[in-house]
Amino acid sequence: MIPKKLFFTIGSGDHRTELGSFEMALRSAGVEKQNFVLVSSIIPPGCEILSFEEGVELLRPGEITFCVMARNSSSQEGEYISAALSYVIPQDPTKNGYIFEYQGDEDDPKEAERSAIELAEDLCKGIYDCEIEIGSVGISSPVKKWTTVLAVAIFLI
Repeated sequence: MIPKKLFFTIGSGDHRTELGSFEMALRSAGVEKQNFVLVSSIIPPGCEILSFEEGVELLRPGEITFCVMARNSSSQEGEYISAALSYVIPQDPTKNGYIFEYQGDEDDPKEAERSAIELAEDLCKGIYDCEIEIGSVGISSPVKKWTTVLAVAIFLI
């Protein structure tokens, strides 16, 4: 079973419980009806990256959905939390790519994305002998009650 497509989404949610805030973050991300299975970070060779709108249209409620998820939760009001994913795609379509998860305390999602990209750059040094594309998605939020932020890469078979 090798994924052919991939898309990214982000979400944030607040609730009086941690589980409730996670559910609200999934709803914010538009993927609350999936049964997620967390996988590690390999992007198969030739995997096509879709927009959120294209990808979410291919999901069916209740299906088993493989994903890489960066998730951060807190109940410390006044703090900020962040989550981001970075990805590395080689220009050579015969080579695999990677996804990297990052969780932090940035108040600016661009800063969280920058940290995730730095992680990708550090961990991919010397791996590829071709040009690579590096991208990211991220989110941050002030903490209210329980707050969860998440960045998700969803694989489609």
